[in-house]
Amino acid sequence: MLILEPKIKLEMPLIWEPLLRLRYKLGFRKYDLLVDVGLSELSFQKHMKILLSRKTNEKEIVEEQKPLIEGIIIDPAHSSPEKLLNELIAYAYELEIVSKKISGEISEYAKKITMWNKYMRFPDASAKSIIKMLRRKVFDKNGIFMLKGLLKEGFGISSKTRLDRIKVLEGSGQIIYLPLYVEVLGARVEVFDATFSGKHLSTPYTSLINNDIELLKKMVRKIKEKTGSITF
Repeated sequence: MLILEPKIKLEMPLIWEPLLRLRYKLGFRKYDLLVDVGLSELSFQKHMKILLSRKTNEKEIVEEQKPLIEGIIIDPAHSSPEKLLNELIAYAYELEIVSKKISGEISEYAKKITMWNKYMRFPDASAKSIIKMLRRKVFDKNGIFMLKGLLKEGFGISSKTRLDRIKVLEGSGQIIYLPLYVEVLGARVEVFDATFSGKHLSTPYTSLINNDIELLKKMVRKIKEKTGSITF
């Protein structure tokens, strides 16, 4: 069993989160990433798979010979690089459709303001408020443009990417487990990444679980079954 080596031990429940190693060549560039195929597969939050991904550092990967008695092992949803790449390409296409809609809304709004300004002569204060409203983040509350950028820069994938243009490399498909400590705080949790030498809060995993009530219940239930000391 391959794991990312823990660098800290905390007095709280431990879970082993499955990451799929994704090695491939797209164009002239090679990619070697670890992508979550555990908790993110149980959630409606598609974008979290991108935010939970990390570059592979082979020095951090160790083989655990003895069974992992301590902690809760989350089962991987699958170990297929091709399936994962297909999912990412499909998501890139979804993002493209939504981003075009947002861009259209911004364009239409800007045209109306330009015409209005031409005949009404806005004072400076009004002009500043209009410029502020035209900022992309006001329209793009879900961070669609940011996600498109992360998918393109981190994975090389856009809506125009085709699976048959991607060459999957040797080593893809390995499941590597990430050690995470989970602290239950009433009706929410905090998740800590044990691959850091200090107590490091994992904002992405904390957000993933807390923003999905069904996933939160499942996690707390698993922890309770393992420890017998938590109620929810």
